[in-house]
Amino acid sequence: MSIFETRLIDALKLGVSMSRRMDSNVFQKSLKVVCSAYPQDLPLEFSDVKRLVRRGIYVAQQDMIAESCAAWPVRSRFNRLFRRESRPRIGMLVPDGQSARTFLLSDVYRKLNKWAEVIVLSPFDELWTLDGNLPPEKLYRIPSPKRQPLETLLRYSGYRVSNSPTHKIYQNNLDESYARALQQGKLDKNLQIWNLSERFSTIESYQSLYAFVMYIYGATTPLGQARKELSRLKLSLLLNTNCISWISKIWTRAAAIESLPVVSNVVSWDNVSTKWLIDEFAAQYLVWSQEMDQDFDMSLPHFRNKQRRIVGSPQFEAITQKRGLVPKEEFFRHFGLDVNKPLILYTTGSKTTFPAEPQFLNDFLAHWKEHYSDRFQCMVRMHPKDRSERYDELRSKYNNVAFTYAGKSLQNDNQWVPSPNDIDLLVNQLHHSDVIVNVASTMTLEGFAAGKPSVNIGFDLGLINSLHYPLRDYYKSRHYRDLVDMDAVYLANNYEEFYAMLEKALAHPDEKRHNQKHVLKMKCDDVTASSDRINASIADFVAHRLGEGRL
Repeated sequence: MSIFETRLIDALKLGVSMSRRMDSNVFQKSLKVVCSAYPQDLPLEFSDVKRLVRRGIYVAQQDMIAESCAAWPVRSRFNRLFRRESRPRIGMLVPDGQSARTFLLSDVYRKLNKWAEVIVLSPFDELWTLDGNLPPEKLYRIPSPKRQPLETLLRYSGYRVSNSPTHKIYQNNLDESYARALQQGKLDKNLQIWNLSERFSTIESYQSLYAFVMYIYGATTPLGQARKELSRLKLSLLLNTNCISWISKIWTRAAAIESLPVVSNVVSWDNVSTKWLIDEFAAQYLVWSQEMDQDFDMSLPHFRNKQRRIVGSPQFEAITQKRGLVPKEEFFRHFGLDVNKPLILYTTGSKTTFPAEPQFLNDFLAHWKEHYSDRFQCMVRMHPKDRSERYDELRSKYNNVAFTYAGKSLQNDNQWVPSPNDIDLLVNQLHHSDVIVNVASTMTLEGFAAGKPSVNIGFDLGLINSLHYPLRDYYKSRHYRDLVDMDAVYLANNYEEFYAMLEKALAHPDEKRHNQKHVLKMKCDDVTASSDRINASIADFVAHRLGEGRL
């Protein structure tokens, strides 16, 4: 463990020791007592801290973990009765739909379960229905807490000290947004925090802030309860399937205090270059590629000495192995499509990614109906975090265009769970379409895995939601710019270019095929057998780090 990690774990433990001083009835008073006990000075006043640590989030966290973990003791007793003591026990954190897709709907869970007993920790009760290999007694429910605004201060400070080109873009955009808002006299809360983060714009001050945030986290979250529940499970290893998930943080940090080793997976190709916080105490990270491995040095220099294994990503396996693929005639007949016409697959983004997408899609479909409907047909695949309400009018207006979902909608737009049928639908849509259209999406890479050209939308119609990452900058980002620079995609900057590129991609589908294969390999080292690599990596870790062999 590095000096910096030791500093973080010490701050976390100190915070836990102060948690008994917190009282929801006199929240600000008890928070002030906790802050005054912190042994180091920071350029923060208590007036700053009390704006960044909210009572409502504190109370909700206490209640949520008690409610979520109420059934843990019963399940633990049941599992102990039938446990094969010779097998290691792995706790697998599955905090979101992407993680469920990557680890439960691929071969990873099945392969791990052959030699280890795998306990799944997830906020989704539905997961046991995804795969017959996951019995309900092996599923332990965990809460979905919110972040404190103090975490936003840490994120913004991280942008200031990072060498990631994408983080530099964020910083410039936030500076511009702050200057405009200041001139207009309209500083929102996020921009106020951005201004505050300027006090932590060096590596040393950032690390000091990080330690303080860990201290406050330890004092204001139910880490003691999380430690207690983890100890009952008697795990050999905690496997976090999404290293940037906030839902996972309480468990990986509790594991660090318990000296329980954590292996953490990078679930998406942009996580290291665009995100800001990963598992601090992971003993090993599973990454997609050599490029992603190098991104640790650039974006996360304070964790550059962590052990990493290049394993690819299982999310592509169903595509490359053509799982669930049905004949084109059957697929087209199911959706009322003409087998003799090419198919354009339009995949939407989230509301934050492209706020004006319904307007763009309406313009595109209107143009298609008037000029192209006799030449090709369209299908829309909804983003997992996008819901149909934005497109209700379009669905009725263009009732001959199929709108399909990527996964079941749960409590809110940020929570979704795919099913095996959803993955089968994805495989068939990719393999039976001729061109894929999207905004800087992973669907572009997934299309490459199916050998399909992609047309990307590079204009936002003037409607922007994000202060730090507007659509115009997506194609400049560290993870995506190679696709443009290496001529692997068509990037349209206006409607005229979009329609021209669409026609070109249909007429010459193989024109960029070589570049697509090259970029896909650069971004993801293994798209065919990543499950095997992950299984081998976890087995080796257990065998060598813990002295427990594979059975």
